[in-house]
Amino acid sequence: MLADLGNKACEKVRLTTAANLADHFEGLEEAIPALKKAINDPLEEVRELAQQAFYRLASSVGIEQLPYYESELRRDPNDLAMLRIVLVLYLIFYLQSDNVNISRQQQILRIIATIPGSELAAPPLASLSPYLDGVVFDQAKILWINHVSECADDKFIISNAAKFFALHDPSLSVRWYRRCLSLDPDNPEWHWHLGNLYKRMGRHQSFESGTDWSAVCFSEFEQALELATENTRWSNLALPSVARAAFEAGEIHKAQFYAEELVSRGCQQFKFRTNKNNLMRGGFIHQGNLLLGRVALAKGDREEAKRHLILAITPPDCDPLILVSASGPSASLANDLLQIGERDCVIQYFQQCAQLWPTGRDVLVRWISDIQNKKTPNFGGNLIY
Repeated sequence: MLADLGNKACEKVRLTTAANLADHFEGLEEAIPALKKAINDPLEEVRELAQQAFYRLASSVGIEQLPYYESELRRDPNDLAMLRIVLVLYLIFYLQSDNVNISRQQQILRIIATIPGSELAAPPLASLSPYLDGVVFDQAKILWINHVSECADDKFIISNAAKFFALHDPSLSVRWYRRCLSLDPDNPEWHWHLGNLYKRMGRHQSFESGTDWSAVCFSEFEQALELATENTRWSNLALPSVARAAFEAGEIHKAQFYAEELVSRGCQQFKFRTNKNNLMRGGFIHQGNLLLGRVALAKGDREEAKRHLILAITPPDCDPLILVSASGPSASLANDLLQIGERDCVIQYFQQCAQLWPTGRDVLVRWISDIQNKKTPNFGGNLIY
C-alpha cells in the first residue's frame, strides 16, 4: 500500500488508496506509515481522505492506549503525524478524563506557541472554549494576539488565529480574515469564512441590528464562488452556500440560478469517484432541488415545489450518490409546505427518506406521526441546512 502513495504514483491510484486506508488496516498502529505518507501528499483530496482515515482509525483506540501515543510523541516531538494522532485522541477522550483534558490543553498551548502557522494549530484539533477551558483559553488568546501583532504579513498564522476565535469572538475573527484578504486578495477561502461568520452574526441580536446580514453574507459567498476554480474544494463549498444565501437575502432569481447549477453539478461525475464525492454530489442534488422548491413556493407554484421536494430524494439511475447525510434530510422545504397545509407530500418525502437515512428512522417516524396528527414537528437543526 505504501508504494501506492507518494508523488510517483498517479493521482487516481493515490486517491483510491487513501480512500481505503481505514478499511485496509486492522488498527491505527499498523496504518501509521501509510497515514504519514498520505497526510503529506501534494493533492488536497488525498490529504483530506487521510484526515478522515485518522479519525476513523483513532475511534477504535481505547483511552488506555493514549499514553503509548503520547510517549511516542515525546520521543520525537517533531513528528507532526504523531502529533496529529495525539490531538485526534484528545478530541475523542478529553471529556472522559480530567487528566486527558489537562494534557490536551497544555499540548494546544505548546502548538500555538511554537507552530502557529501549522494546520494543526487551528480548530477542530486545537479548539479551546472560554466556558470549558477558562484560563487556558485566555492564555491561548494572548498567544494569538501576540502572534498576529508580530507576524502581520503571515496569512497562515493570521487565518489560524481567525479560525480559533470564529465561534467565541466573531468580530475579532472578521477583522483578521479581512487582513488575510488584504494580503491574499484572490483567495476564495477568506470570503467563504467571512460569509459564514456574517451568517452566524446575523442569527444573534447582540451584533449591529442595522446591518443587513443576509445581504453581506450573500455578497461574501458570491465573491468566494467567483474567485474559486471550478470543481475545487472552495468552489464546492461556495456553491451551496451562495445558493442558500441568495434565497435568504431575497435574491430569488439568483437563488434559482445557483440552485439549478447545484443540481447540474450534482448530476456530473467528478474526476474521482470516492464516498466523499458521492456524498457531495448527492448533497448538491438534495439541496438544489429543495431550494428550487422554495423558489417555486415564493412564486406561488405549489405543484412545482412539491415536485422538487420528491426530486430531492430521488437518486439518478445507476449512480451511487448519497443524497442524505448522517445528519438527515433538510426539512426547510417540507416545513414551508406544512405551513400552507401540504401534508401528504411531506409525509411521502419523509417515508422515502427512511431508505436513505436508516439510522434516523425513529426520528422520521416521530415526524410523520406529528404531521398525521396535524402538528408541525420540531425539526431542530434539520431546518438550518
